[in-house]
Amino acid sequence: MTRFFWGSSDEKNRHHWSSWAKMFYPIEEGGLGFTRLKDISDALAMKRWWRFRTGLSHGWQSILAVKDKVEEQIMRKVNSGSSSLIWDNWTSFGAIALVINHNGTNRHQIVKDLIDNGHWNIDHLHLPEYLAEIILSIPIGNPHCPDTPICMPTTNENFSTSSAWDITRQHKEPDHFIYNIWHKSTPFNMFLLVLKMLKNKLPFYNIISRIGIEVDTKCCCCCADAKDETIHHTFLDGILARIIWNVFGIPLGIPWEPGSIRTQMIKWWTVKPKNGLHKDLLKIIPIFILWEIWKARCANRYGKKKGKSNTAWQLQNSIDVITQMLSQTTNIVQHCYREANQIANALAKWSIEEHER
Repeated sequence: MTRFFWGSSDEKNRHHWSSWAKMFYPIEEGGLGFTRLKDISDALAMKRWWRFRTGLSHGWQSILAVKDKVEEQIMRKVNSGSSSLIWDNWTSFGAIALVINHNGTNRHQIVKDLIDNGHWNIDHLHLPEYLAEIILSIPIGNPHCPDTPICMPTTNENFSTSSAWDITRQHKEPDHFIYNIWHKSTPFNMFLLVLKMLKNKLPFYNIISRIGIEVDTKCCCCCADAKDETIHHTFLDGILARIIWNVFGIPLGIPWEPGSIRTQMIKWWTVKPKNGLHKDLLKIIPIFILWEIWKARCANRYGKKKGKSNTAWQLQNSIDVITQMLSQTTNIVQHCYREANQIANALAKWSIEEHER
């Protein structure tokens, strides 16, 4: 900047005819109109303060909105007793000012005033018995260190964004069934399908008719005497669903039974596994079955080629993929190949019978 205005010659700076302090003035005040960066920073700070004081700052309003939530989670770990006696939370049960009447108490009093030679001295205070017991049970740390603020919800006592999110979000009772649906080897689109099915968010007539959309109400996967197409019928009680659940389940000793879709899936999940791989397959295959039923339903309703025989061969290809997964490890259940062959034979027989019909 200096070289630009005053220049230089022979590697020597020329004479500065005016100081920077005099040039940082508007032109009408005799300067060159330069703006000092410090003045800009101060102006922006004053703008922030104006917004804070006049209630126009969205940032300040958002801070005030969560202030009480944060204060409830801050606890002062007693060391030298530098925390406020009545306003800081050093008992883990909140500030004492919120628990007892503090009128007449010096608001500037600190916790150190209750410590005598490393021990609590609260005889002169008129505290409820339960609060006195709590205070006497609080350990006193290093008297040469200030009290340490800790975040109570976290195990390491440090504040984290994830802990703050868990505090401020809305909570529901955990659904362990839905949690068990998710598996790292399950494609996300299969997981999403089952989640929609359990939440009744699939486009079946009894669901979308509520919003005024009229569709064919009969099941497209039943050959004769088609019933109304519902989630329960399509994925469990329908002809196609019962055949697929039995084809996959009977070789493993898990036949189809009337009930609910949740009950059918729980039957798979509660079978005692032989090893880790077997456990994963028992968890994944029901999701896989529901996915194949959904594909068959959509193919029969919207596809050009309709019929259950195509579904059978698609399932055959899927079983080949499962068999290949099993062959990639040496720690497998020995009867898996035999059962896979039984499933393949059953599918082939079923496909031929459907074709002859």
